[in-house]
Amino acid sequence: MRLESYLNPSMARSFANGTHERELASCALRNLWHIVFDPCPSLLQLASPDGKTIMEPFLVWAEDKNLTMSWSMHIHLLNWMEHTQSHGIKIADETKRELVVASAIRWAAGNMIDAKNLSHLAILIRSKSLNGYIVGARKAATADGDLEVKLLQGGGSSEALGSDEYALVSVPTGWEHGEWKPIPV
Repeated sequence: MRLESYLNPSMARSFANGTHERELASCALRNLWHIVFDPCPSLLQLASPDGKTIMEPFLVWAEDKNLTMSWSMHIHLLNWMEHTQSHGIKIADETKRELVVASAIRWAAGNMIDAKNLSHLAILIRSKSLNGYIVGARKAATADGDLEVKLLQGGGSSEALGSDEYALVSVPTGWEHGEWKPIPV
């Protein structure tokens, strides 16, 4: 059984009720639901009360594209929502910011094993959806420390930005100096 089967709603439902596989899939999907919707409360307002109208088709699309559920997942979700007309939803700027901020926070909160040595690092994310803004998030020095999140001007117009990008920067040298790279899949 492929691990991805546990994150595909229709495949997860194909497991027999009461089986270990069905329970694992249920737990995996519930956990992923919280990862997606908890940092983005306005996103749930766009979906059905259980979130399935967004979550299920996005997960199928993400599997087709071989996307990981890493820190960049919320950016992929935003891109999917903007390019998919199946749900016919207009995405407010607030929701777009929440999704990009959620990706930045997931990056900053990740890999806390070496947090003390990485606390000078921050991520900058510029998204074609944010039209002129960049989201930045800095790692905390300790696992229970506060993350620093910033909304900076200077992301360029959505027409000029071909795809979403990120840069890792050393905060002591400034938030604006970094080598831009495509968002990982």
